[in-house]
Amino acid sequence: MSYNVSPYNETSVVLPGGGEITLPIHVSTIGLHERLSKIQDKLELAIEQHTTAFNETNHVISELYESYKLLVLEDAVSFVDFCKDLTQYVSEKDCTLFVKKQKEARKFGDKILTLLREKFQVTVFESEKYIEVLNRIPFFYPDFSNIFKFLNEVELATKRNPGESSAKK
Repeated sequence: MSYNVSPYNETSVVLPGGGEITLPIHVSTIGLHERLSKIQDKLELAIEQHTTAFNETNHVISELYESYKLLVLEDAVSFVDFCKDLTQYVSEKDCTLFVKKQKEARKFGDKILTLLREKFQVTVFESEKYIEVLNRIPFFYPDFSNIFKFLNEVELATKRNPGESSAKK
């Protein structure tokens, strides 16, 4: 008894921002989905950590702006201008606190990107030949939606064609 199992499906995937690419997507196996599940668990944790850190960063900058406005009253600059040149409006200590919070959020954002790259590498056959496609996806931190959309399409393409794994007689 032999099995007709191809290691991948050639699949066209739409690129967010325009265009499409044909990728060799691994076909569904228990091992593949175990690896993807482990990545997904890590990804969910990183997203939660990033969201918390990002919200803390926003909270700190908002508090600093409110304190600044109370000091200068009607002479206050806009929130955008305040954020652009924070060092002019707050103490070095407050600036350091904000930068620390920003770096923490960014660290978790980088972890998300690493896990998304890992998901791509696990899902695409000979992924090293195609890894540059990730650089063609529009990305504006902290919005990961285009990358998620693309990788969801890639992951959906792992589905086996009906009868593909049936035994030949």
